[in-house]
Amino acid sequence: MDTNIVHVNIELEDLIPNFLKNRAAEINSLKEAVTNSNFEDIKFLSHSLKGTAGGYGFDHLSLLAKEIELASMNKSLEEIEKLVIELQQHFDNIEIIYVEE
Repeated sequence: MDTNIVHVNIELEDLIPNFLKNRAAEINSLKEAVTNSNFEDIKFLSHSLKGTAGGYGFDHLSLLAKEIELASMNKSLEEIEKLVIELQQHFDNIEIIYVEE
């Protein structure tokens, strides 16, 4: 599996460990919502992940969360399951490079 390099502003360095811990918990909650076919929770969690990830510069994570959110509106469980697997794989292979902006 390829590494997913994310460039993050060095000013956020102290916040990133907690950010990653919270996103891991959010992804686990999302997977549980998928298991239960709970489209309302899927929509809420993916929307939250989309905004938070984007705000920290994790653009691809945000994009995948957006796709999950859209699929939840269509109640497309098969598509959601595929996207959540992709989201988890992407998250598991993130490598952060801190940059000065």
